[in-house]
Amino acid sequence: MLSRKEYILAIILVPLWIIGGASIFKGELAAVKIIPALFGMSSDERAGLSGPLYNLTQRLNSVVPATDKTTKIYFFVPPEQGKEEYYSGKISYYLCPRNVTMIKPGGEFDFNTIKKGDYLLVFTPASLMNSGFESDLLSIISSSALYEFADEKGRQAIYRVERDG
Repeated sequence: MLSRKEYILAIILVPLWIIGGASIFKGELAAVKIIPALFGMSSDERAGLSGPLYNLTQRLNSVVPATDKTTKIYFFVPPEQGKEEYYSGKISYYLCPRNVTMIKPGGEFDFNTIKKGDYLLVFTPASLMNSGFESDLLSIISSSALYEFADEKGRQAIYRVERDG
């Protein structure tokens, strides 16, 4: 049986332990958010999307070291119906523990928060290749391309911001 002091100490320490443990599993928690999106897609769709997103994040790792947690990275989630959570969850998982901001379609975002030296990740799925999604974005933000690749699955690009918003 716990004494009164041990009981009070346990009440205080257990929540702290749970909160502290949650930060350790940040990547896993991000992966859990994509589970509903996974059930809405076929295995072929999931495989087709994971490859380009993984490749994009690996290219970013060659440009910005994973240990650099001060660099701000913005991922512009493609406006593809029903797949937004999948895209943002995968990018969060692949880039954990980096400082990544997800900019979702239709969401409010202040472009003035983007500063010189920040990075922009853009994935345009094949279904949106001719939609102007990426060109509209780049007309707003002054940036230079560090990596660009396109194939039948879509277009991947990494940009470095050249001047403040």
